Order: sequence, then structure tokens, then C-alpha cells
Amino acid sequence: MAALITMFIDHVGAVVLSRLEDRSAAYHTPYLISRYIGRLAFPIFCFLLVEGFLHTRSVAKYARNLLIFGLISEIPFNLALYGKWIQLDIRYFLHGSLKGTHQNVFFTLLIGLVMMAGMKLALEKEEWRPGNRFLVLPIAFLMGAAAIYMLSASALAPVLSLTRYTFRFIMMAVLAGVGGVILALILGKNADVNRRISVAYAALAVLIACVAATWFAVDYGGFGVLVIAVMYVFQIRMRVAGFAAGCLLLTVMNPMECAAMLAVPLVALYNGQRGWKLKYFFYLFYPLHFIFLYLVCIVLKIT
Repeated sequence: MAALITMFIDHVGAVVLSRLEDRSAAYHTPYLISRYIGRLAFPIFCFLLVEGFLHTRSVAKYARNLLIFGLISEIPFNLALYGKWIQLDIRYFLHGSLKGTHQNVFFTLLIGLVMMAGMKLALEKEEWRPGNRFLVLPIAFLMGAAAIYMLSASALAPVLSLTRYTFRFIMMAVLAGVGGVILALILGKNADVNRRISVAYAALAVLIACVAATWFAVDYGGFGVLVIAVMYVFQIRMRVAGFAAGCLLLTVMNPMECAAMLAVPLVALYNGQRGWKLKYFFYLFYPLHFIFLYLVCIVLKIT
């Protein structure tokens, strides 16, 4: 409920107050307040996704529901935020990203769910074919290089002078990749070879998910699914620490996300028990609240 309420406040700002702000500077402060309050919503939804994944009886049905409601929500999402039925420019698909578009958060959660299924499958496998060990270091290199790519889309990019595909960017990606290899060698020195392979494939699942989230331009992008991965890894033994780490990761993406840390006490108070059984209410609220906010804009003549 906390996630739902803060999300609604956030979208009042993003949909209604942002348009009013274009007409009058008096709406600037209410807009900012609503957006800061809204920073609590996404990490809580990520936390609940991980909880749902750990307790669901069918990951396939969970994924199906996310996909269906993602498709249902896309037009209301587009209308509310962009005033368009469709805001997809397919020309950018072959360039490695659907630039100029923005998919709703259900798709972020769907990618995160599939990623966790892949991670679980890799981590629970006890024995691998010997040939798989040769993939551990290449995957470690890719993870290091991918970290630089992620940083180039974060708030730290100007500080690090990270402009994508420049010579400096390529050199830093190579160095980070080498660092990933060294780190893998150090951490895996005393580990069983099957365990090293399992961790490497789990990391590969995260990497693929981040690429997919970036390519399809889902809400929060690669950082969003990375937050889910961090929370999943920490969830069993260090739930609160994992949630806080996810919020810090979002802050690296955008300093405004620092407000997400205010949700940490909520997670600390969580007793591990299921709340109200209103599953489809939560699913339906997302597209319906966008329709409501778009109708408000029509009434106010600010579409």
C-alpha cells in the first residue's frame, strides 16, 4: 500500500503537475515534492517482486500476469506521460536500444523476474560439465566492462568524463574488464569449480537482463533490474541491507533517488507475512490510475 500511494503521488507530479508547471512556475515546488515522495515506490515494488518470486507457486504464471498487465498498461502509460497512444520508434531497435521510447514498469519487473529464475537455476545446479569452467573469466570480463557502460548512463558519468564509445570509454571498459577477471580469480581461489561456474552463469543472467532492459528502454532501465538482482542476492540473510544497497544503486543512477532510502524503515519493520489478498487490485490499479490522471488532464485542458 505504501508503494501504491507513493507511486500515485509520483505520477500526479509526472502527469498533471509537470504539465501545469509548463504554464506556471508556481507548480514547480509541488512537482518536485511529488517526485521525491514517489522515489519510495520503485524499490518497494522491487522488494515485493523478490518476495513474490521466493514464495510463488508458479513463476510462469507470475511472469504471465506481469506480461499481460504490462501490455494492458502500455497505452494508458503512453497517453498519461506522453499524450500519445504509441510512442515507439522502431528505427532505433537495430541501433541497440529503443531510443525515443519508454516502456512501463511491468516490463522492468518481468525482466527482473526472468533474471531471478535464471540466477536461481544457475546457483542451484551442483555439477557442471568441466568445459564450462573456461567461460568463468570471459563472463567476469564482460561484467567489468558492463559496469562502465552502466556508469556512463548514471549521474557519475560527467564526474568520470564517461562519454560512450570514446577512446577513454573503451579504455576504461577494458580496464574494468581486467579488474573483473582479477576479482574473480581472487574470490574464486578457494571455491569449488562448480560453484565458480554457478556464480558466473548467475552473473551472466544479470548481464543479459541489464542488456534487455536497456535495449527495450523499460522504466529504470538496466539499473532497475540490477536493483532487483542485488535485493535477490541479499534477501534471505540480509534483507534490509540488500534493500538499502538497492536504493544506493538507484542514487548512483540519479541523485534524486536518494529519497528512496526513506523506505528502509518500512522494510525493516516487515514481518515476512503476506498482507491483504488483493493481488489483482494491485495489478489493475496501475493502468487505471494512468487513465484517471489522463482524464484529469483532459478536464484541465492540459493534454
